[in-house]
Amino acid sequence: MRFPSARVVRVGDARQVWLTRTLLADSRWHIVVFGGDIREAGAAKRLKELALGLEGLARAFTPSEADLDSVFNIILVLSSKRADVELGEIPGIFTPVSGKWKLKDILKVFVDDEAYDKTHGHAYEAYGIHPSLGALVVILLG
Repeated sequence: MRFPSARVVRVGDARQVWLTRTLLADSRWHIVVFGGDIREAGAAKRLKELALGLEGLARAFTPSEADLDSVFNIILVLSSKRADVELGEIPGIFTPVSGKWKLKDILKVFVDDEAYDKTHGHAYEAYGIHPSLGALVVILLG
């Protein structure tokens, strides 16, 4: 089944990107979490609980010497406004430490918000996801 793309704004650098461009055909499992608006207490609590489960899953199936995101590429898409998202409040599984230099990867957190050029992808609407409820999508690209 095809996963259609929508534009989202990356929190780390405010760049607008097509969501499917973050899902490389690299034999990893891609988990896209639509976490809703983390300013809402219920959504923030659900996201933290889900993050614990995803971290356990990643640690169970990832070799101990490998980066935590080497088997599962976990992407977070929030319905919050970009200016309201603090990267320090995002659970660590969505910003894993990886790569040769073991840096925190802040480029896996996105918002469904208007970009600086006033364009908006309306990702939650395009995928039929209610912003208060959220969703989880698992994708494997060969």
